[in-house]
Order: sequence, then structure tokens, then C-alpha cells
Amino acid sequence: MNKHSPSSQKRRSRRKSASPGKSSIDGVISVHPRGFAFVATEQEKDIFIPPAAVGTALSDDRVRVRIESEDERGPVGRVEKILERGHQEIIGMAAFDPTDGRLIVRPLR
Repeated sequence: MNKHSPSSQKRRSRRKSASPGKSSIDGVISVHPRGFAFVATEQEKDIFIPPAAVGTALSDDRVRVRIESEDERGPVGRVEKILERGHQEIIGMAAFDPTDGRLIVRPLR
């Protein structure tokens, strides 16, 4: 494939680095059951958070997000810090992880 073909250019332009002035921002996270999330901020576009970058944040938590890149759909980030929990109590399912002996709780909402 020619490196200057339209599909090659499209692939290269999908991700671009974040704007220097927008290294981190605060907002409220909404986690999807499949693991990814969106952070609503005062800005126009929500920030997409891939599953590996959500950390221990739960829906309705106020979080600080580091914007790592941007694609044609908008900014992509990673949760840096949980500033405030959205709920004091959660309802979930507990499961024992036999690989390392930890108890894991998955929220039901």
C-alpha cells in the first residue's frame, strides 16, 4: 500500500496530540457497563476514557482527567485522580479472584 494513499492518511490523522493548555481537567464521569466512560466537563465535548484508563472511578464521581490525545470524535483521556465520590454506598456483586486472592466488587449500576 502506498504510504500516501487516502486510507493511510486517514489512519495517521485519527489521533493527534492534545493541546498543550489542556493537560488536565475536572468533570463528572459516567461509566458504561462495557468498561469505557465519558467525562462531562464545562467544555463543549465530553472526554472519552478507554476501559484501561478508568481506574477505580465509578459513575457520578468527580474526577480529574488528563487529556492524552484527540481524534476526529474528540478528546481521549485517562483518570488521574478521584476528587469526590458520587455515592457513599454502592450495590454490587462480589467475586473472589483465585489468581491473587483479592475480593472484587463490581457495581450493578
